[in-house]
Amino acid sequence: MKRYTDLSGTLENGLWGYDVLPGLENIIPPVSIKTLATVEKDEFFASQVSFSTISGTYLEAGSHILENGKTLDQYSVSDFIKPVSIIRLPQQEPKTLITADLLEAKTPLHAGDAVIIDTGWAADGIRRDTCSSVPPCTGALWTGS
Repeated sequence: MKRYTDLSGTLENGLWGYDVLPGLENIIPPVSIKTLATVEKDEFFASQVSFSTISGTYLEAGSHILENGKTLDQYSVSDFIKPVSIIRLPQQEPKTLITADLLEAKTPLHAGDAVIIDTGWAADGIRRDTCSSVPPCTGALWTGS
């Protein structure tokens, strides 16, 4: 029996984002959800939602770090529905560099594999400033586009 898991976090005001990093506060907007109309007052509900493609739970398409990499709109949903390997690393200290060698020591990686890296940094919950101490990955991990 196939099992599907939605990895999305809740989209809400104050959701963590890269806008908290120095130099990005004027480039990456914070997540903002604003009620524009309510059923009680306007007889319908409407809201305005604003966020970047790298806010909260997101996919890093090739274009995230590759000049000519694919953007998300160049993929279909079916490209992301596949078996996945979960690599669970020991709890990582803030800003510990995650390298391909560290990951391959846990699970052999092959071209085309879907991989989730569990660093343990979210064990205590994700806060607004979480990404300022998230363990980074080296560019050597991202070889596809």
